[in-house]
Amino acid sequence: LSIAFQNRQKTGDLMSRIHQDIQIIQHGMGRLVTRLIRSIFMPPVVIGYLFYLNWKLTLLSVFVLPAFIVILGRLGKKMRNSGHQTATEMADMNAVLQEILANLYIIKSFGTERHEAKRFERKNETYFHTSMRQNILLALERPIVALFQMFSFLAVIWYGGWLLADGQISQEQVMAFLAGLGILVESISSLSKLHMELQQLFVSVERFTNLCSNKNTVV
Repeated sequence: LSIAFQNRQKTGDLMSRIHQDIQIIQHGMGRLVTRLIRSIFMPPVVIGYLFYLNWKLTLLSVFVLPAFIVILGRLGKKMRNSGHQTATEMADMNAVLQEILANLYIIKSFGTERHEAKRFERKNETYFHTSMRQNILLALERPIVALFQMFSFLAVIWYGGWLLADGQISQEQVMAFLAGLGILVESISSLSKLHMELQQLFVSVERFTNLCSNKNTVV
């Protein structure tokens, strides 16, 4: 890193990028990528099986899937923006803490302990609220999947019951379809959760890439 770049950056931000972001990238690349490869093939296979059982029921049960994907996409975008903000607030808090610890003797000499404590408290509170907003976005993923699950099962029960009464489908097919739909919902839930976690990984990758892309120039 160039001296000019280091002068422009806070020490807390550099510490956060070097320590926390690298840790998130190492953890995410080993765990999330493996889950992604394992989970991405399940929904197409299950949907193909459901089409084999009854294409009408399949189309009816997944008719809300496009809207579900759009909502999750927007939620993921907000998650990434919130991740950047949370990382910035954490870096600011670490910078204040580093300044306080590095100048502890001066602070005590001038009797500004209360002022510095208040400054750190404000940064900590800001980081807490930003982190809570990020956690709320993460928590919204599960209710969205539950709504998709509810609409899908209600559609299958309503239309499947009509087909069963009309003799167009057997009871065994309805039960097999419900079982397959349950597997599909579980797979989509796993993918949506993985999508939200990947947004956090992308934030760390972007921050660390920006750090490494700075040229080593002389001031």
